[in-house]
Amino acid sequence: DMSQAIADLEAERQIFEREHGPKAVAIVTGELGIVYYYKNEFALALENYRRATSACEAIKDSRGAMIGHLNIGDVLLQQRQYEGASHELAIALGLARKKKLSKDELTAGLYLTEAHLALGRVEEAQKELEALQPLLENTSSPCAQGNATRLQAHLFWETGRRIEAMETYERALKLLENPDCQYELAHAQLDLAAILHEQGRSEDARQALVRAEQIFESVNNQLGQEAVADLRQELAARQ
Repeated sequence: DMSQAIADLEAERQIFEREHGPKAVAIVTGELGIVYYYKNEFALALENYRRATSACEAIKDSRGAMIGHLNIGDVLLQQRQYEGASHELAIALGLARKKKLSKDELTAGLYLTEAHLALGRVEEAQKELEALQPLLENTSSPCAQGNATRLQAHLFWETGRRIEAMETYERALKLLENPDCQYELAHAQLDLAAILHEQGRSEDARQALVRAEQIFESVNNQLGQEAVADLRQELAARQ
């Protein structure tokens, strides 16, 4: 019950504000951002993420600030605001490395690599992905491994290594078959749709878009659905 969660969290925040509990206010505000995110109310999600981040920075809570910058960067990345996303994600990555938060470092690094690729910064993307290799070798997360493989495939494609790119995408799809990796799988299908269309495989591209759309609908990800609609329109205009 998202509406009740928001009402409770807002009441809780007011109590903590009266009782001068800045740490608790920051936590509750961040949780409000999460609820708004899952309600697909992204302006309010960003507003609360930013308030929580500022609150954490004011009390020198670098871990909380890192989470805030990561959450903001994630939303901006999905909204295809790549410059803003790369700025937030670079801050999150630096804080995660400083605090030795390896899981968050891996997440922020992969998101930042994606932002670099979207901005055409191929060398920066390659360097970031290489820097993440020790973490990737030590993680048991198929989602992180699959996402990294997808980004590597994208890099191969951008640098003209087309055969390696397609082989690597196949490996990424296998890794992302895990039920916990549906969000990452949908983004892989989006990547593939654009590449298949470029290869003249229009029907395969259409099917990839349908699969991405179905996944985004199943996880109630509105920004993903909008990305599918935008890419479908873009590919239709190229024909």
